Amino acid sequence: MLNLKYRGTTYSYKSAQPIADAVPVTLSYRGVHYQPTNQPAPASAVLLKYRSTSYKLGQSGQPTEAIVPQTVSRRDKVAGIHQQSLLKNVQRRIEVAQKRGDDRLLALLLAEREQLAS
Repeated sequence: MLNLKYRGTTYSYKSAQPIADAVPVTLSYRGVHYQPTNQPAPASAVLLKYRSTSYKLGQSGQPTEAIVPQTVSRRDKVAGIHQQSLLKNVQRRIEVAQKRGDDRLLALLLAEREQLAS
């Protein structure tokens, strides 16, 4: 007997006892009659996915290896897009400062672009 607890409630669990003298049963599915057998699952490995994590299930029914995707996190993607946007904005401001001939502003913008690029 196994004592279990679920959401603060404790209960005892008895595993089901197998039936010693099983009576053969004929089942029907879509008009096809068959008798169930207790055959093991195929021995080939199966590729499965759970919550975006892929893994391979082997003969024993246990996961043999997890396949971890090599992806860039969403946060890193957003940070990269933000960085590109800032650089593009500074470049546009540099072009405007060059057209106006504002050397003081141009020097500040070039320094800002260097800081963003590093």
